[in-house]
Amino acid sequence: MKRGRINPMSKKRKRENAEYTRSRARYLEEHQACEMCIPIHVISDGSHGSPRPRPSNQIHHRKGRDGPYYLDEAWWYASCPECHAWEDRHRGLARQYGITFSRLGKIDG
Repeated sequence: MKRGRINPMSKKRKRENAEYTRSRARYLEEHQACEMCIPIHVISDGSHGSPRPRPSNQIHHRKGRDGPYYLDEAWWYASCPECHAWEDRHRGLARQYGITFSRLGKIDG
């Protein structure tokens, strides 16, 4: 008996991705400036980020993309590539200053 191929993505996730694509485009249209530039500029004593926000073209999911946080815009930041990369490299500082949160509910110390 030949078995069928396992779908790489569930039907539910396909629907979520379609909704995310629409929501992401609208959110970035409404938030054209990076929401992370100024906080990162302050946190890093001016060595990163920007005192004047750069154009955004990415979404930073402050609590990750799993479960309910994927589509919850309350946990989104519009981001430029530079700030998104900074957040990824400095996860501890980003959590300390509220740019990123643990989706596991742990408090980082």
